[in-house]
Amino acid sequence: MEDLNRVLRGLQDAARREFPNPQRVGCPGTDVLAALARRTLPHTHPAAEHLTQCSPCYAEFMAIRQRVRRERLLRIFAIAACLLLLVAGATYVALQRFGGRTPSTEAMDWLTLDLRPYSENRGLGPNPATTLGPLRLPRKRVHLTLQLPVGADEGQYTMQIKNDARQVVIEKRIQAALRDHVVTAESEVDLTKLAPGPYELALRTGQDGWHTYPLSIRSL
Repeated sequence: MEDLNRVLRGLQDAARREFPNPQRVGCPGTDVLAALARRTLPHTHPAAEHLTQCSPCYAEFMAIRQRVRRERLLRIFAIAACLLLLVAGATYVALQRFGGRTPSTEAMDWLTLDLRPYSENRGLGPNPATTLGPLRLPRKRVHLTLQLPVGADEGQYTMQIKNDARQVVIEKRIQAALRDHVVTAESEVDLTKLAPGPYELALRTGQDGWHTYPLSIRSL
C-alpha cells in the first residue's frame, strides 16, 4: 500500500510540473474545475482530460478539491453538533414532562422526618419533644417526607415553619396519604434563606387544630 501511495504521489507531482501552460491555452476556467471537483460534472467531460495535460489547471483543481473536502467536514461537524443539541433538548423536555429528576432536584437532599414518636402522650409521662429533642434539617433545599403521627387523617394539610419569634417563614400546602400503613406527606422546601437556629414545625388540617414540633435548622 505504501508503494502504491508513493506512486500516486509521484504521478500527482509530475502532473503539477510536467505540463506547463503559462498562457492557459484551452483551460476550461475555474467554474468548470470547481464543478469537476464537486463532481457535478461527469468524469467523461472534456475538461477532465484537459487536467491530465495542464499543470496549472491540475494544481487549481487539487486546491479546489481540498477546499471542498474541508467544507464537507465542516458541514458534518455542524450537523453533528445540531443533533447533539436536539438530543440534549429533547432529553431535558422529557425529564421535565415525565417527572424525571433534573439537575436541580438531583442537588436536593431527600430527607424523612418521622413525627410518630412525637405523638401527644395526653399527660402520661414526659413530653416527647423534651425527651427526643428537636427535629433536625440542614440549611439547604430538601425534598421532605413527613411520616405523620398515629391516628393522623389523610387529606390536605397546611405546613408552616415558624422562627423563634413565632413568625411564619415558610408555608406550604401538602397532601397526606396512606403509604405502607403510615400517613405520609411530601414537599420540596427551600431552607437556604433561613438562619441556623431553633424553629417550630406546625401542621394543621381543615378539621383539626395545629400540632407543633420543635425544629432545628443547622448550617452545612
